[in-house]
Amino acid sequence: MEETAGKALKDRREDMRIGTDRIGLDQIHRVGPTPTSPRPAVLPASPRSTAAAAVATLTQAPPAAPASAAPGFDKQLLDRANFLRARHGCPPLAFDAETGRWAQEWATTMASNGRLEHRPTNKYGENLYLAWSSAGATPSGAAVADAWYNQAEEYTYFGREPDMSTFRQWGLFTQLVWKSSRRIGVGLSTTTSGHTYVAVDFDPAGNVTRGFAANVPAPG
Repeated sequence: MEETAGKALKDRREDMRIGTDRIGLDQIHRVGPTPTSPRPAVLPASPRSTAAAAVATLTQAPPAAPASAAPGFDKQLLDRANFLRARHGCPPLAFDAETGRWAQEWATTMASNGRLEHRPTNKYGENLYLAWSSAGATPSGAAVADAWYNQAEEYTYFGREPDMSTFRQWGLFTQLVWKSSRRIGVGLSTTTSGHTYVAVDFDPAGNVTRGFAANVPAPG
């Protein structure tokens, strides 16, 4: 009896140790956002080129999913993103139906494949998030936006162009507050194993080389 009780306590502690936010942030840092470059310039040796190579063998995406994630999650994420953007004097984002369909399709694909990875040749800017909960709970939209914004602690380049070798440490934050991004699409898909995949697309795309000084203002 004591052995059974001890095992149950150990399992509960393990669930707490690898809770939703911990897993989501670990995966964010591993995959990161997607930097883009103004045509015809190309950003060499970027996380974008790495992600594209990794997904070259993906099977065809499933049929188009619903137009967007759950309305509650969508609104939470948008409202929090706009609150955080306002700290930097950046204009608010607005939902866009086509961008939302695009994001939802990719979130569904990631859940089906069981992998968090960037969409190849994405026409939008893209932030990703992965969470896991043994109880099947999904994160709030506000929690996802906050997780991306927390990378601001690593961004020390306000008013100038950054060192792109450190991109994975802060690229989710810079896309979230990118001043010239005006529209957003949110995709969310869950699995029976308790994983939640989130894809958020931004239009126009952020993280454009030589555009950081103008598009990532310091907080006011």
